[in-house]
Amino acid sequence: ANTPGKAPPGKKPPPPKGAAGKATPRCQPGKAGGGARDALPIGRRLSLKTLRNDAEAFSGLKSPPPEQERDDGRQRLLSVDPAAVDFDALRTAFAPQPRAPPKNKLARSARLELLPRDVAQNIGIVLAKLRVDTRKLANALQELDPTICSISPDEANRLLDVWPSTEVSQSLLDYSAQGSDPVLLRDVERQILPLVVISRMGARLRLMALAGTLDERVKEALGQLARLQVVCSQLQSSTILRDLIAIIAVTYNYVNFGTHARSQEVLRGFDVQSLLRLRETKAYRGDFSGFHMLHFVLKQLLQQMPDLHLSHFDAEFAGLQAAASVTIDRLRQELAQLRGD
Repeated sequence: ANTPGKAPPGKKPPPPKGAAGKATPRCQPGKAGGGARDALPIGRRLSLKTLRNDAEAFSGLKSPPPEQERDDGRQRLLSVDPAAVDFDALRTAFAPQPRAPPKNKLARSARLELLPRDVAQNIGIVLAKLRVDTRKLANALQELDPTICSISPDEANRLLDVWPSTEVSQSLLDYSAQGSDPVLLRDVERQILPLVVISRMGARLRLMALAGTLDERVKEALGQLARLQVVCSQLQSSTILRDLIAIIAVTYNYVNFGTHARSQEVLRGFDVQSLLRLRETKAYRGDFSGFHMLHFVLKQLLQQMPDLHLSHFDAEFAGLQAAASVTIDRLRQELAQLRGD
């Protein structure tokens, strides 16, 4: 029989009575519990692995200032004083901060709502996207000076789209006329109050936005018109285009009306803008796959003008590339907008 309290050979002794099933609690880095966590300087631990205290790399951290030599005569490696670490700044930056007291619900509910909620909400959304200082904007509108607070035509239109009518904003005007405190208003009403009190605010906003971009818009429109004028003049005087249109006219009248080239009948005209539709007439037995009527008329032109090269086209239509970026419909719309402005 074994002696009580002693383990058999090769085994550990049994745990003391009352200790079975109870594990010694561990305190992991960053996971201190209860009072231990509160006792830490910043309420938590750094997630660093702990080494033995006598590690060579840390042996000099508690020794005298760095200008003094070590006992063994070697110059110490540190050029700083570890004791000079600012623990006050450490606690200020990393210690838990007391939570701010919740705002008084009664104070929030006491804000005056002079605009309908849907109107105020729409204005608030636009102002949040514009990110403009409404006081600076009001000053700029008063002086009609876009340098004080610039706003683009698109931004001005977005603000005007949600701006309250005179009837809706009258309550704000009355509130301001009475000299009441703006602090009592909701945020959105307090933001637009400097703008509401400006007479003809909408017209001033449109005028200021227009003044900031008018010169540039006019310059761009005139530039596009000039490019179109140059290429139109080149098209009208082009001999290559005149010869090509003559071949197309003869081909068109023969195919559509059976009129021969040397007929005494007057040839019927066609819309020049529809010339690209020649590509829709495909050949059954063409010179190559995809051969169509536009290929055919160009081939007829080259057969009669074998010396014609691409450089001749570039010379006669030098302004074509610059005018190709101009969209006629868009330019017409911009000119109409300029006249309206």
